[in-house]
Amino acid sequence: KPLDVESKSDASPVTIADRAAEEAMRSVINKRFPTHSVYGEEFGLDLRDSENVWVLDPIDGTKSFITGKPVFGTLVAFVEEGSPVLGVIDQPITKSPAGGTFQKELWATFLPVGLHGYL
Repeated sequence: KPLDVESKSDASPVTIADRAAEEAMRSVINKRFPTHSVYGEEFGLDLRDSENVWVLDPIDGTKSFITGKPVFGTLVAFVEEGSPVLGVIDQPITKSPAGGTFQKELWATFLPVGLHGYL
């Protein structure tokens, strides 16, 4: 069944899947970290604590997602005190999760991660 596709103000596509995925991600974060802020592509900024911010793109590559191409993914980042701490991408079709973390020296260390149960 084809997805209903709407256009955002910048003319990029958005689907119910984009919105539902971001709502689910926000729900998990809000339950686990109730004081943290969340900035998502679909619903913008929910500012609670400027020191701890989660950045979400529930379906990066919506055009590919809509057309059935396997080159889309979910992006999650965590910023603490203005500095990126964690970045994760999961490409569910290709089963290619990856993550990066910034150590005190600010060197990125990339490693495969299991995303299920992370939050």
